[in-house]
Amino acid sequence: MHTEELDVLRDTWARYLGYANEVGEACRGVLPLSLVHASYGLVGLYVLADAIHKGRRASHVRSFFLLFSLFFIRHTCAGN
Repeated sequence: MHTEELDVLRDTWARYLGYANEVGEACRGVLPLSLVHASYGLVGLYVLADAIHKGRRASHVRSFFLLFSLFFIRHTCAGN
């Protein structure tokens, strides 16, 4: 019997952090703009944490190298 490891960022309440920007946009008319922008920051941190978690689990590479790779890819794709 195969037992799967619990994915904290997808199998728990933390997965709803990925939708924080949707809540921020839905409440844009009643929230200060800074909170709407913060909701995008929260989602960005969630996506970054998920990418690092999945990358480390898949390749057993330290998170520093993954962060460097993400930074390099972002600037390469942006044409900088």
